[in-house]
Amino acid sequence: MHHGLVWRGQDGRIVGWLRQRLARLLAHEISLFAYHLPLDAHPTLGNNAQLGARLGLVADARFGAQSLGFAGAAVDTSLQDFAARIAGVLGRAPTVVAGDGRPLARVAWCSGGAQGYFEAAIAAGADAFLTGEISEPQAHLARETGVAFLACGHHATERWGAPAVGEHLAARLGIAHRFIEIDNPA
Repeated sequence: MHHGLVWRGQDGRIVGWLRQRLARLLAHEISLFAYHLPLDAHPTLGNNAQLGARLGLVADARFGAQSLGFAGAAVDTSLQDFAARIAGVLGRAPTVVAGDGRPLARVAWCSGGAQGYFEAAIAAGADAFLTGEISEPQAHLARETGVAFLACGHHATERWGAPAVGEHLAARLGIAHRFIEIDNPA
C-alpha cells in the first residue's frame, strides 16, 4: 500500500470505518505495510522514476523538499504533444494550464498531490510541471510565470512504484507478489 491509513492527527485506533476496512486482513492475520515518501523518491523503483520512464523522461536533477521532484529534458517540444503522450500513457487526459505556450525544453514532475512543488519546479528551470493534482493557486502561477501546469490524476501518476517494488523483491527474494489495481478517479 502506498498511502497510509492514518494521517495528520487522525485517531489511529482500529475502530469504526478503519476496523471495517481492515477486517479481512485482521481476520486472516495478514500484516499491512504502507510506505509513502520513500516510494515516491526512490531513484529507480519509485513513483516518480517509474512515471518518468513510462513517459520517456530521464531525470538529470531533483528539486523540492526531500528532493522528491524530478526534472529533465523534454521529449516533446510542444505542450500539446506532451499532453497527448501523457494521455496515452495514463489513459486519461490531463488538465492543462498552458502558461505562455513556450516550446518545452525542460520538464519537471512529481507524482500525486505535489501541486505545492510547482514553485520549486519553476525555480529548477522547468517549462512544464506534471503532477497529480491541481489547486486554485497553480492556475494563476502558470499564467503569471508562463510555465505550463499539467494535473494528471493522483492515482494515475502513482500507480507504478508499488508493482516495481513487488517485482524487484520477487526477483531478489524468490517470493510471489500480486499488485491489485483499484482504479481511483482522483
